Amino acid sequence: LSAAPAIGEEIAWLGDADKAWAEAVKADRPLVLFITRSKCRFCMKMKSVTFADPEVSAQINASFVPLAIDPKTDAALIKELKIASFPTTLIISPEAVTLERIKGYLPPQEFLERLTRSSTPATASQTGSSRR
Repeated sequence: LSAAPAIGEEIAWLGDADKAWAEAVKADRPLVLFITRSKCRFCMKMKSVTFADPEVSAQINASFVPLAIDPKTDAALIKELKIASFPTTLIISPEAVTLERIKGYLPPQEFLERLTRSSTPATASQTGSSRR
């Protein structure tokens, strides 16, 4: 028997916002900022369903800089970004433009569509989505 990877390990999540931002700018790749809480049902669903999806994890690892933070450990950033619900996923261009603001859970296919849209800044949406 082989052990399955732990939930969320499919994506090489960074945990330091400053380092992740520096990497996004240096690599000229958008930042995927996933704001999650430990006891949040929909946060866990994003991790276990959406981020565990092979297509989603492959696209994030190939084209984005992934950052996951807990609001308790980065309260100043949460306040600055005006995050009020969890999970919230932001896709931010290397020029510091928010391309997507996703509130709540999105299934893998819808999340992939948002990632694809965000990789083309001219067509990126400024609107958010809330799914629960």
